[in-house]
Amino acid sequence: MLPNRIRFFLLTGLVVLASGCSGKKPVKALVTLDGKPVEGATVNLVSEGMTGTISGFTGADGTVELNSSSKSGVPAGSYKVVITKTKASGPGKEVDTSSPDAIKMMKGAMGGPPAKSELPEVYNNAKSTTLTLKVPPDSNPAELKMSSK
Repeated sequence: MLPNRIRFFLLTGLVVLASGCSGKKPVKALVTLDGKPVEGATVNLVSEGMTGTISGFTGADGTVELNSSSKSGVPAGSYKVVITKTKASGPGKEVDTSSPDAIKMMKGAMGGPPAKSELPEVYNNAKSTTLTLKVPPDSNPAELKMSSK
């Protein structure tokens, strides 16, 4: 039989190891507009006091894998969801920096008026969005349903 002190340290070590293994994981979501998948949209999670970004791009099937900027997953919590889609957004898209859309996007990133999103305006910023996401989500993938009405 092990002494109590050794059992305590072993048990504490196991708890620390178990909590370290559970870590943050990427979150998968399905983005739809009026029931149809949205391809090429930028999805951002926003929470109070958040540093860094949690974002991703939707694929052809409307799914997105959300991850922090350090690729370390998504911390548990509640987030507002901001979704935008412009002609120049999406992974691997070459952006012509002289195009009017790219100039508007760059101005938006620097505090000027942002490029117009192809999605309903309500979903374009954290103040007006009606979409929220709880992490870990209740379903896999989490459903982010937008409506044009």
